[in-house]
Amino acid sequence: MIMAGSLQEDSSKDPKDNLGPSSVVRGMTQLNRALFARSVCVPALRVPTKCAYELGRRLRKLRLSKRELNCVMEAPREEKREEVKVTPDSDTDGSRSESSSINEHKLILLDPKQVTVTDRLEAGMLGQVLAQTRETDLRLVPHWVHLDYVNFHVDEVLRAVLPEGQDVPSGFSRMGHIAHMNLREHQLEYKYLIGQVIMDKNHGIRTVVNKTHTINNTFRNFSMELIAGENDTVTTVKENGISFEFDFATVYWNTRLCTERERLLSRFCFGDTIYDIFAGIGPFSIPAARAGCRVLANDLNPEAYRWLQNNACRNHLRADSPRTFKSFNMDAAEFIRGPLRQDLIDMITARKEKEKLEDFVEEKRCVTCHVIMNLPGSAIDYLPCFRGLLYRPGLSKLGEEDSRGVEECEEAENVIITVHCYAFSKADDVVDVRMQVGQALGLGETWCGGEVRIVRNVAPAKEMVCISLLLPRELLMEHKSWAVQNMETPEKERTKIEGLGEAEKREAVVEKEENDELKLAKEEEVKREQMESEGRSANEPCPKRARLECESAEGNGFDK
Repeated sequence: MIMAGSLQEDSSKDPKDNLGPSSVVRGMTQLNRALFARSVCVPALRVPTKCAYELGRRLRKLRLSKRELNCVMEAPREEKREEVKVTPDSDTDGSRSESSSINEHKLILLDPKQVTVTDRLEAGMLGQVLAQTRETDLRLVPHWVHLDYVNFHVDEVLRAVLPEGQDVPSGFSRMGHIAHMNLREHQLEYKYLIGQVIMDKNHGIRTVVNKTHTINNTFRNFSMELIAGENDTVTTVKENGISFEFDFATVYWNTRLCTERERLLSRFCFGDTIYDIFAGIGPFSIPAARAGCRVLANDLNPEAYRWLQNNACRNHLRADSPRTFKSFNMDAAEFIRGPLRQDLIDMITARKEKEKLEDFVEEKRCVTCHVIMNLPGSAIDYLPCFRGLLYRPGLSKLGEEDSRGVEECEEAENVIITVHCYAFSKADDVVDVRMQVGQALGLGETWCGGEVRIVRNVAPAKEMVCISLLLPRELLMEHKSWAVQNMETPEKERTKIEGLGEAEKREAVVEKEENDELKLAKEEEVKREQMESEGRSANEPCPKRARLECESAEGNGFDK
């Protein structure tokens, strides 16, 4: 027979408050686990043991959910009196009653937010579930449950401790045994308690740190303070099947970019060449090399460079292996104008030499290169380095292009370079990023090319985006290139000349004057072309250019 009991008067009227920690923990700054202990009264369904498992499975949405608390338990034993008949052969006459302790029932603890002990068993969701069983020996009873610190979730503990109305920490980043938090100002008073709770409630966390400043230095790491656990910031993480080891206090690592890294890595193919300009400890470059790509990885931070090399060894990457991996510790601009540029020229030259072989019958295939620029704060500032990157300033004294440069220019058609540049956008349609990229590459503010993808939201009205674009061949071969013009600054030229001997110094000065004069001659020729476009005489040679040609032919001028 189905029966219903009554809730005891000591239970809380509000079931939400009834299941949380006691109010005595409010404002606690040092964790006292004993103060979280309390007893609460919850509704329980008393069912026969034989059908407890099946009913418990069907009632899983209505069961009480608490950490380390079994919601199906033995029912309290009830005393049942049984009549025992005595035969004539027995020593006593008549009959007697005997009490025996039996227990053939279990209790299924229910969530008081959804079920109360006064509810009818035929009503609501509980009634729908019980209607599917033929069992009649069911009833709702009140049951007292002892809750302790271990039974409460992190947010329950912190919401009970922090002042009422204040928000609690929404989460943390985990790197191996390290939990990294970014606490707000009103939470700093409780930082040590918060750190201890995070460590208690998350298995494997041994160190909890809080960021004290934003990322504002050259090496992209930030100041942090230990708020709980061991002072050990060297950790190991595994991502995309690759193991990385690093010191979180000295390098940059963001666990939230795991999906983005996996997405970009899926675009690379076996044999592609990857240039990772801001490589860090290698979350892009090492998986790419393991997948069969040629990789040149660079980072300015000496500590990141050291861990990059360490992780390459951990994942069995060597420079002489089929999966070629080379690492550099350079400024990004110098890396682009140096190793990256030289590697592109070497690939073009090697391909050209291979085509000269008599037995070379392979069809021309494009060389695919990817440039990763994962430095959202300033990656766009380095895009001008690609202007004229493959232009070789091999000009003759007449101002004509070196034939070698022309041939390599034609070979550059078979090189496809895709840049994946990360940046921050504050516009709804990320038009500001396109405008900045267009300006940096000399394509104009109205440039609207490239593929833009929003990676994640980092702050209100601030998105991290990735723009992927193919570098035009004309941009790579641009003569008046940013890279060439800035390769030798006036300061470098003066220092170089002062360090030479007298004869070499005179020679260097003459060479500089010749280059300056050649530059003026080319500017006058540009003016002449403008005059022709305006309808003036086009047959009139440039006086300056003509004079230089005569001096060169007679052995004067440049040859002095």
